[in-house]
Amino acid sequence: MKKYYLISPGSLTSKQMLRDLETYKKDNFFYKKEPIICKNKFVRKALQLYFRINIKVNLPLKCIWHRFFTLSHIDLSKDENYIILGNGIFNYYDSAWLNKLKKKYNVHYILYYIDPISGLMSKYMKDNIEQLDKDYTFTFDYEDSRRIDAIHTMCLYSKRDVPIVEKVKKNSVYFVGMNKKNRVEVIHEIWDKLQSGGIKCDFNIVGVDKDSQIKEEIHYNNMQTYDEILEHIQSYECILEVLQPGQSGVTLRYYEAVLYNKKLITNNQLVKKLPFYNSKYIQVFDNIEDIDINWIKKKEKIDYKYQNEFSPINFMKKIEELTDDGR
Repeated sequence: MKKYYLISPGSLTSKQMLRDLETYKKDNFFYKKEPIICKNKFVRKALQLYFRINIKVNLPLKCIWHRFFTLSHIDLSKDENYIILGNGIFNYYDSAWLNKLKKKYNVHYILYYIDPISGLMSKYMKDNIEQLDKDYTFTFDYEDSRRIDAIHTMCLYSKRDVPIVEKVKKNSVYFVGMNKKNRVEVIHEIWDKLQSGGIKCDFNIVGVDKDSQIKEEIHYNNMQTYDEILEHIQSYECILEVLQPGQSGVTLRYYEAVLYNKKLITNNQLVKKLPFYNSKYIQVFDNIEDIDINWIKKKEKIDYKYQNEFSPINFMKKIEELTDDGR
């Protein structure tokens, strides 16, 4: 019998993206919300500290932690097992251990990237993933799919009801993101452009050094929970997406715009080829001067007619079809 196990990396964002899987009831599918099983909070903190250091310095004796991994608590001895792992889990799971399991049992590994490869946070994660004996690889990034011969798929995203905590602001744009590869300068220029056009802006940039914090009205290094981000999105008419250099896949902002019916401004030219693209709702710019202030101010009844196309349930069905066909 074929069994499918999807083990979440455990972050709040990944749990939000995979939330729909809690309702996917099949006898041979199992969704594990955490990569680690450990009730002792002191041991758990020690484990997390070990792997936080391990990301920067490859530490020995990883085997002492394997018994706390969720995968260690799954009986792999009887069935044909498909283990589905997101790239984030490889800050914990080491490929040498995973490859040993594959040699011992009837195990197939399916990797899915929810981050662009160029933006992976650690060299350890990159090396770890490269050494894994994978059967299938999925990525949301179109260029990455061509570079590593992976299957291109949309990002996984589960819709949920988000309360509107305050009245939607007219002529307003919301941005939240990391200052990866020094994109703060571009974001500052966009801020100036929108402000000069009379647009209300709420910009939140994390990872900005003190010398680059030059705009008093911008919120720097103020970490928001994902719940807070969604609440803010509901309060603004338009979302701004700015890709980091080298990225060709969309960020969560695209999915949020579609699911919550918001306008989107993005510098991702590829978005024109994606489902739900509509020039009434999505403005794509190459140069900042191209951003159309009047387009932001123009009132539209926004409805992308979304029908759960990004749900991880569809991703699981795709995997089941793929493995049933034996390709």
